[in-house]
Amino acid sequence: MAQKATPDIKSLPDTLAAGSSPLRLGPLSLSLIVLAFIFLAGLFISHLPYPASLSPALRWAINASAAVLIFLVLYFTFRLLLSKTSGCKRLEDSALLAYNVLDSSSNPILITDAQTNIEYVNPAFCTTTGYTREELIGQKTSIMKSEKQTQEFYKDMWKSIKETGRWQGEIWDKRKNGDVYPKWLSISA
Repeated sequence: MAQKATPDIKSLPDTLAAGSSPLRLGPLSLSLIVLAFIFLAGLFISHLPYPASLSPALRWAINASAAVLIFLVLYFTFRLLLSKTSGCKRLEDSALLAYNVLDSSSNPILITDAQTNIEYVNPAFCTTTGYTREELIGQKTSIMKSEKQTQEFYKDMWKSIKETGRWQGEIWDKRKNGDVYPKWLSISA
């Protein structure tokens, strides 16, 4: 069976550590960038052609107003970028925490998509079943089906999942080496 191309959640810590946020600048760097823009804007504005009838004081007021306006636009743009960056950082931290909790659990955990394709298994699941993570990701959960349950059993189980979003009970599964074993299964959809 061809494996589905899903990102391996095991690579999440490396991805996050690589710095996927769009902007990682400190306050000093941002201040220097804003000052450089103001300086360049001042150079540009001071060379604009004005009607000869404008007094020097009015020209100075126009230049100062334009510089302040440019500063405010840049300031709020950088504030917006920083707020989005810090929001991304909080989201990354939460995702990494959730990943670590799942991965370090001593209970076997398996996550699938709506079509029962396996998207994630933790190390405890691999230890229990004998499969490696690579062997399971992208496979259907039926890879571990023991054939001890009847079609009626599965029909009732899926009816319960569709009606209530959950099912819990004992089920017989098959390890990679062929051993059939009972397990208590909790499904949440």
